[in-house]
Amino acid sequence: MRWWPAWLALAAGCSSSTTEIDVTLAIDASLVGQSPAKADVVSGPPDSFEQTVTVGRPLAMTERLSYTTPTTSGALLHLTVTFQDDGGRSIGCGSGDAKLSGGRTALLIAIAPGACVSVPDGGTDLAFDAAVPDGAMTDGASPDGNLGAVSSCTTAAAHPEWVLCDGFDGPLDNAWSQVLGTVVTDSQKFKRGTGAAHVSLPYVDGGAPRMEASLMAHPIAPGPTLYARVFVWLPANTLSIDPISYILHAYDLNSNGLLLGYFNAQLGEDTTGVVGGTMTFGSWVCLEWKFPTVAGDMQVWKDDVEVTPFAFGDLGFNPQLTSFQLGSYDTIPAGTQFDYWIDDLVISTQRVYCTN
Repeated sequence: MRWWPAWLALAAGCSSSTTEIDVTLAIDASLVGQSPAKADVVSGPPDSFEQTVTVGRPLAMTERLSYTTPTTSGALLHLTVTFQDDGGRSIGCGSGDAKLSGGRTALLIAIAPGACVSVPDGGTDLAFDAAVPDGAMTDGASPDGNLGAVSSCTTAAAHPEWVLCDGFDGPLDNAWSQVLGTVVTDSQKFKRGTGAAHVSLPYVDGGAPRMEASLMAHPIAPGPTLYARVFVWLPANTLSIDPISYILHAYDLNSNGLLLGYFNAQLGEDTTGVVGGTMTFGSWVCLEWKFPTVAGDMQVWKDDVEVTPFAFGDLGFNPQLTSFQLGSYDTIPAGTQFDYWIDDLVISTQRVYCTN
């Protein structure tokens, strides 16, 4: 284990197959400048251990820890870090999980004031939340309605493979262009950081069901294959208002491309007509989409579990896909309004995973 600046220089367990865990600790503003006496580091399987290390200096906004662990492919490593005062009382704590696959894995842990309380999170992709079960990802201190962990984009500098990261925590980046209607950022709901992209389809006319649009686009760099990871919150009554919607889109210059979303209760892709798995409504869900920009196969993961039968090959585009779009263009019934939120978008040349 290595902690920067120089808290600890200790080799953790190694084996013929190891994963290097690069941990970024996002320190709550109320803790920055405080000087804890020590930090207690607890690691779960596959090499469960507990280490207490001396700190004795002011905390910065970001602290880093490197940890090498034996690899059990597909396993989740649970790590908890607690900063303590001279009396052993917790002044700040956070926990997170990393999926082990060999090589290097990045892990972001938000350190919130007070103590961690480990509570099972309802049997989803992670073993524990730091305080309250939220049905999805570790959130540091609160359920995932409005107080989430820090945005993934705080660690973007450590990920040269990420070609785009947007936490939607402020005004939209100028690289986004409104295609149809308007997508805005707000703080009504968000998974991480302080905001999310709000997609709103208001029914503005009376009479029969009609098409409404809320769609924006961002250019994507050339490359053979890209991965898009997002968190999506769709309302519990989604299927009664908008039973079919494609919310992630990738297009070429001739408006040919791929559209990923839901087809009734299943995940679906419009261009190929493939459906599979069950979509989640009424809570945050993590989706990751591997799509080709010229030719190659497509895959989909929901909460880091691959959805079948999406894995297939020979998708080709000419020219290549050049635009990534968020939002919807759908028919909704009279007298209704359909709103959902998308947060923490990462587009990468490698798998991103929900824990990053």
